[in-house]
Amino acid sequence: MMIVSVLAGVLFVTMAVNASTTISTNVSTGGTLDVTGLTTLANASTTRISLTSNLMVNGMATTTGSTGAIATQGNLTVLGTASTSALMVGDEPQASTINGLVFGTCTAPTVSIATTTGYLVCSTATGLQAGDTVFVQATSSFPGNFVVQAASSTVAGVISIRILNVATTSFRVADSTDATGPNTLNFWAVR
Repeated sequence: MMIVSVLAGVLFVTMAVNASTTISTNVSTGGTLDVTGLTTLANASTTRISLTSNLMVNGMATTTGSTGAIATQGNLTVLGTASTSALMVGDEPQASTINGLVFGTCTAPTVSIATTTGYLVCSTATGLQAGDTVFVQATSSFPGNFVVQAASSTVAGVISIRILNVATTSFRVADSTDATGPNTLNFWAVR
């Protein structure tokens, strides 16, 4: 009987040491909680977390802080597409916000500019919105006596371009023409 009691006691202690426990109520500790295996936290909640290694998030990471800001002291690397409704570059007190950036090409039909200046209208500027700040660059198909002076947009998808014909000034260009020809122009626009 004594041997059976000793064996039962040893078996009970061994099972208690190696047992896995499920706790259905709160656990509170005044010291460190060490977990050597994997831990699953179905609805974890905390007001602060500190890590010394990488934080891996398999789903979407969001913040509901008072500012909604996420800060980093190192580089921010985005492997997929980064999207924002407004972007500010620099830390100047009055830095402008970029709310959109588009670029592409547009083709202007032939116009005759026999005087000093005239206008081309590109109506194929896809993605451009009325009021965007527009930058235009002529391509090599543009005749050499024409210079792009200004560009603006007051209608979505349309760029109005002021052209200077230097052949009508004292800066004559050999083989100059008054016809611009149908030309493709590069454009960039910021809103």
